Amino acid sequence: GNVNKIVGINLAASEKWITKNWPVEYLAELCDKFSEMNVRVLVTGMTKDKPLARQLLRLSKSKPALFIGKTDVMQLASLIKRCKVYITPDSAPMHIAAAVGTPFIVWFGPTDPKRHVPPAKHYKVLYKDLNCAPCYNQRCHIFTHACMRDISVDEVFEEVNRFLEV
Repeated sequence: GNVNKIVGINLAASEKWITKNWPVEYLAELCDKFSEMNVRVLVTGMTKDKPLARQLLRLSKSKPALFIGKTDVMQLASLIKRCKVYITPDSAPMHIAAAVGTPFIVWFGPTDPKRHVPPAKHYKVLYKDLNCAPCYNQRCHIFTHACMRDISVDEVFEEVNRFLEV
């Protein structure tokens, strides 16, 4: 069964890069889809992500396990290692997933995946080819955040399921 299927979700990139983050309402919807499948969701993040984590809990019907601001790098690495797949923005935890060999799904928008994806065997980059991306801006200059909003919940869900089936 799916009991040992653990999906990790990294809430956010570093503080200055809010443009790298997937919308929190999408995260909530994704968590709910997994709980319906009996897949355990672990949410990782830094202390600064606590307000975002509270928002996630408000928006989701399911109750993912939160590890926000509770882990040092080694503990985070061992959490990520336990995941069947880890979902993350372009961030330090993406590099940890690559290092510990956990398949990861990474969404890219303002930064270029060709330049920043670490060497890894099993991963999937989700990136929309927009004329404004990659922009390397820490604020969206067209104010729509389309590079992230155009990556749908269903798209991410399908990719995760590919890894879960393996």
